[in-house]
Amino acid sequence: MKKDIDLLIDAIPYLTHIYDEPLQFSNSIQMYYLCSVAREHGIKVLISGEGADEIFCGYERYERTLLSIDELISRDYSLETILYYGGGLDNAELVSEVCSIASHDFDHAMLGESYSWLQTNSDIPLMDLMMLYDQYYRLQTINQRQDRMGMAASLELRHPYLNYELVNLANSLHISLKFDALSREGKYTLRRIAGNYNIPSKIITRKKAGFPTDVDTWVRSKESEKRLLGLINHKDSITKNYLDFNVVRLLLDAHYNSAAEKYDVLVQRLFYLEVWKMSNLE
Repeated sequence: MKKDIDLLIDAIPYLTHIYDEPLQFSNSIQMYYLCSVAREHGIKVLISGEGADEIFCGYERYERTLLSIDELISRDYSLETILYYGGGLDNAELVSEVCSIASHDFDHAMLGESYSWLQTNSDIPLMDLMMLYDQYYRLQTINQRQDRMGMAASLELRHPYLNYELVNLANSLHISLKFDALSREGKYTLRRIAGNYNIPSKIITRKKAGFPTDVDTWVRSKESEKRLLGLINHKDSITKNYLDFNVVRLLLDAHYNSAAEKYDVLVQRLFYLEVWKMSNLE
């Protein structure tokens, strides 16, 4: 029987076909298997908690930003560095090098709806801006992931936290009602409400775990290096035809052979991008 990680990696080409574009989240694979197992047990609808983090300040990066605002301001970090490359792609200069974009052309190359939205709404308080940005843009990709992985298993996923009245109510609350700075507790009001419904305290106070995946570990392995190098060296690869091949090779060498430099998120995205490209050639 194949190891669990082999099952996850081998599923990527099929799920890329289902997704109809490069995967964006490594846990999309586990989401598919979770939905598949539920469907095998006769379940046709699942309730998902998507949206709760974005409207009630549940992400750890919100906490880090809130507690580091003075430092971020003093170091003159741009909004794009803080927000636009959320999820690990927080090195704008490196991304521009990989894409062969000269530094002075970077702003122009990155122009788009979400980038322009940040500039237009830069006067919104930072924490509110982060949550609104995630609601407007990041949740779109998350919901797309949920819908397609669920439908691939013939199962529907519903998101009660994204009821528009609840979202509007949450967005009207002051940040202090979402994050308690003294206890460093996110989803503060949501947790207090939960306590009124006899939900066990160990659940209410349980530390956020997200949806971890073994792919995050695999991406540092020699097996992933072998597979990725095979993909980028193909004559029709994205890397060879659209990116700076030499920069990508240097980045991968640092990632796999240096103890100090790791680019897990960027390497994952590159892997999914190349798998998508190869699937379109078949």
